Amino acid sequence: MASAYREIRPPAKRFERSCVSVLLWFVGRGFQAAAHVDKHVQDEVCGWKDGTIIAIGVAPCGPHMSVRKTGNRLRFLGNVKAPDADAVIEFKSLDAALLVLTGQIGIDRAYAEHRFSLKGDLFSIGMPLVRCLYIVESYLFPKSIAKKILKRWPKRSSSGFAVYFHTIFGV
Repeated sequence: MASAYREIRPPAKRFERSCVSVLLWFVGRGFQAAAHVDKHVQDEVCGWKDGTIIAIGVAPCGPHMSVRKTGNRLRFLGNVKAPDADAVIEFKSLDAALLVLTGQIGIDRAYAEHRFSLKGDLFSIGMPLVRCLYIVESYLFPKSIAKKILKRWPKRSSSGFAVYFHTIFGV
C-alpha cells in the first residue's frame, strides 16, 4: 500500500544559492587581493603558519570558498569546501550568509545573533581572520554601506581600485 503522506521539502532557493556562491567568490578573491596589496592584511596573515587553510561557507551543504596561506600571500582555492581547513566560518543558513555578504549586517552582529559559527583556533587564526574580513569588506563595499556595517573604519594601505583590479583579474 502506498503511503498517504508526502515528504515536505523546503524550496530549493536556487537564486539565493547562486548569489551566495558569487559573493563568496568575490570575498575569496578579495582576500587574495588584499593580502597582495594591503600592508595591514599582510601583517595579520604573517602570524599564520604556511599552509593554513581558511574556509567560509553555508552549513550543511551550501556554497563554500577556501583560501590558503602560501609564503606571504593568500591563495584563493576556489568555491570548494576544504575538509582539512584550520579555521572554518560556517553560516547557519543561506539567509544569514546573504545578510552578511550583501552588507545588510556586519560580521560582528551576525556573530552576536548566532548566524554563523567559527571553528578552529580562535585566537591565532580566528581574530586575525575577522580583522582581515573587516578590511576586505571596507574595500569591496561602497563607503556608504561599509560605514553602516563596520564598527570603525579600518586602516587601509592601498586604494580600492587596486584591490578591485586584483580581485577581478586575479593578478
